Amino acid sequence: MKRLSLMLLALSMAFAAQAAGLTGRDIMQKVRNRADGDTRYATIEMTLVQRSGHKRVRKLESWAMDVGKDTKKIMFFTYPGDVKGTGFLTWDYDNANKVDDKWLYLPAMKKTRRISGKSSKTDYFMGSDFTYNDMNTRSVDEETHKLLREEVVGGKKCWVVQSTPKDRDEIYAYRITWIRQDCLM
Repeated sequence: MKRLSLMLLALSMAFAAQAAGLTGRDIMQKVRNRADGDTRYATIEMTLVQRSGHKRVRKLESWAMDVGKDTKKIMFFTYPGDVKGTGFLTWDYDNANKVDDKWLYLPAMKKTRRISGKSSKTDYFMGSDFTYNDMNTRSVDEETHKLLREEVVGGKKCWVVQSTPKDRDEIYAYRITWIRQDCLM
């Protein structure tokens, strides 16, 4: 009897978002529209792990500012010394038909390099597995979104959404995101 009750509870949770009429796009739009302030600051630690198991740590500081529906973001590497001072500036446009602007500042060369076109989709960000495009905030309409299921992670109810790029030149076929229902993160 307990097993049947647990199965019924799991099924009812899986269909709760769909019963509420939420689609994958609706959920991603809620995430995009959540109140996060007009300005944001973060410290980020990125650990790059090679196949051999060797780890390299990189630290960054990031500032973001909303300008209407668009977002300007700048990141500076603070550690280690060989990348310290390297900056990455993006202007993310809310309009899916407008290409986001990206620049990389390389202090050792005292040069700024614009990241554009196909290189933003295929070049990797500072030796990581992320492309320069992965560092942007995507417009909701750049992808199609499908609600896969609901799931509990770390005691928090989450929606699991699959996002498939509309642009066939993207290097990923799709991306799966777990979104906490209580704070839309």
